[in-house]
Amino acid sequence: MKSQDFYMEQTDSSLVKSLIVSNYFDTWLNIVYGYTNKNFVIYVDLYCGPGEYENSKKSTPALIMDKLNSKEALMKKAKNKLLFWFNDSNPILTKKLTECLQTYGLENIKFDKPSVPCNPMTVFITNYELPSVEIETLIRRLDFPILAFLDPWGYKGISKELIDMIVNKPYSDCIFFFNYNRIRPAIENENVIEHVQKILGSEGLKNVKERLMMATTQYQKEIIILDEIIKYFSNNYRRYVVPFRFLTYTTQKQRTSHYIIFVTKNSTAQKVMKEIMSKLCSDTHELHFSYIPPNPQLSFLGIDQSDESKEKIKKRLLQTYAGKELSFKELYAKEGYYNVYTVDQYFDILKDLEIEGKVVFSLPPTKKGNDRKLSADNLYKMGKVKFV
Repeated sequence: MKSQDFYMEQTDSSLVKSLIVSNYFDTWLNIVYGYTNKNFVIYVDLYCGPGEYENSKKSTPALIMDKLNSKEALMKKAKNKLLFWFNDSNPILTKKLTECLQTYGLENIKFDKPSVPCNPMTVFITNYELPSVEIETLIRRLDFPILAFLDPWGYKGISKELIDMIVNKPYSDCIFFFNYNRIRPAIENENVIEHVQKILGSEGLKNVKERLMMATTQYQKEIIILDEIIKYFSNNYRRYVVPFRFLTYTTQKQRTSHYIIFVTKNSTAQKVMKEIMSKLCSDTHELHFSYIPPNPQLSFLGIDQSDESKEKIKKRLLQTYAGKELSFKELYAKEGYYNVYTVDQYFDILKDLEIEGKVVFSLPPTKKGNDRKLSADNLYKMGKVKFV
């Protein structure tokens, strides 16, 4: 449980974490509103806090409300379908959150578990402590798209079973935050093995322990742990896992403090989240943020592939797709499981291959029959790539 002291002052990392979630919320609501035939969609925050810090800086719930208030079209969609479920085990924090939400004009606030039928823009507030059988039961019963955010104090309460309950639903995604500094020592601690297995799985934990024996640096150990987490939550690379690493500086060196992890089945969703994260990576506050690629080829001997160069990507593309033609959108979706690049960055890589005569682009003509401009956006929406 996060104490009230945690919310005294917002840190840079807390701000970036909230921006990742609130920026993605915008896209998610637009996507699900257009595709789902369900009567409702729901945003779920299982460690919600008070909505703002004591220094008046806004946390995730308030930033999401700001998103809705700043975009008339988005608010219109919300008023037709959107529900909220905020949970925090500390009732003092949920009381403060209620007061915060009321300043946004939200009046239909129920201190009860989520249930339908109800009116759109209903807010449900609960005080369960995770892990919670009640939470899991409620998640299972929700029969409509979910965007869930889990932000525990350490890592307790995060489990693949819970993430699967969420992400396996149509048009549903999950973002979770965990403390890497607590996971690392817990791997060797038999007293907390049950909690660690929920993040790594039994086989993953076994693999981590074996691989860590071969590692000689802290960075190698970190990549090994991350590799197994990605493999586990991606269902062995059958869905997308997008990690974002938070670094802090100690006296003489930088070290990883936390990770935020995005899990989705949707290729468009992973595209959007990579764009959101890549923009925040350029931040130059005291804390430094790194974008970490999921990569099924990671191993102790290939540890540098976590920062895969453009040349290595080119080589893999030419080997994998030799003689094939496919849409850029399909190509990016296939490659999205394995590397860090956004659509724009991937387009630049392919342009290099075009100059080398190794790929050919094709775009349909405009309505007037003219050649269509070659751009990352046009190629993604309607273009094809042929590997020669």
